[in-house]
Amino acid sequence: MRLAKEIFENVLIAGVNSRIPALNDEERKFFYEALEGFGLKKKRAYLRMFRTGFGSGFEEWELVGIRNIITDFCKQEGLPVPAEKDMCKFYLEDLEGRRSQFQEYVNPLGIGKNCAIYRFKNWNFQEWELMGIRNVIDEICKASA
Repeated sequence: MRLAKEIFENVLIAGVNSRIPALNDEERKFFYEALEGFGLKKKRAYLRMFRTGFGSGFEEWELVGIRNIITDFCKQEGLPVPAEKDMCKFYLEDLEGRRSQFQEYVNPLGIGKNCAIYRFKNWNFQEWELMGIRNVIDEICKASA
């Protein structure tokens, strides 16, 4: 069984998805199990990827991933990009005096001020959120080949 990334093309656009990925039962089971390996539970995956309307789709930050957001912000601001092991300290230590600037940066990506403060301060992200769903789907499609 091979999953092609094109199947997920519409899901990889921020906002409400209008076309549900066409997966047969075997492919869907494989896909759900693979997503759970990245910390994305079946129920949330179903709501976000396999139904339309309110609550479906992903925010831009979920598509891009936290690691990429931090990297892009640092490059834009001329800051050193933290090593992987130090990303969890980025908000509290590296952004001293620039937290509001970072909050403004992530807001258009779908992370509000209060959410940014809480999530980055406590560093409570699932692996799929750190990687970004685009990268997760890439990995799953490669593994299915």
